[in-house]
Amino acid sequence: MKKLIFQLIIIITVLMNTVYAQWSVGIMGGVNFSDMKADVDIKSRTLTSFGAVVEYSMIDQLSLVALPTYVQNGGIRVRTETEPELTIKGSYLDMPIFLKYSFSFIKVMKPFLFAGPSVEYRLNLKMKGEFAGLDITADLKNVSKDFDLGIGLGAGVEIPLDILSIVIEGKYYLGLTDQHKNGTFLADAEGLTIEGKFDDTNKFKYRGIQIIAGITFTIGE
Repeated sequence: MKKLIFQLIIIITVLMNTVYAQWSVGIMGGVNFSDMKADVDIKSRTLTSFGAVVEYSMIDQLSLVALPTYVQNGGIRVRTETEPELTIKGSYLDMPIFLKYSFSFIKVMKPFLFAGPSVEYRLNLKMKGEFAGLDITADLKNVSKDFDLGIGLGAGVEIPLDILSIVIEGKYYLGLTDQHKNGTFLADAEGLTIEGKFDDTNKFKYRGIQIIAGITFTIGE
């Protein structure tokens, strides 16, 4: 195992010092068509996503990309005969690390594919709804997990210009971990405090499609 790790370090070091190596940085923003996989009927929500991009080109056409991103996740639990409609929205700090492969067969633009793991840290998670004629709001921090581990994959196109590049891409995110925690939470119903409960029937995982665009600058070769 130690020998294998040493060999991997050598390979990575060589790749990081090739003549193709260069850095690119930029900003990105767009929409997240977020959904929640659960045992109840959940509708997707159109939310926001924005952040930065740092790309390190290791060898020609192959690079590592970090995308520290503020992203909103959530969904709408559909109304039933016994349960009200509930709107759920959370803010997360997403840190995906992608391996990106760019194609060079078109001169005016560079299509690319990417895939890799992603870790999301929950900043907040809120729920809103109406029950018995009262508007209800609740903080779900006590009944949701701090971190989500998932995978992302997608495709896009980079359009090089004189001093910058325009990037447009689509990404599918698949959360791998159940985000609920068993416990109780407090909801505010127009001044009244109501106690709610999460148990194993409230399991949920995130998934969604992000469409984002941005600009990047090359800062070294």
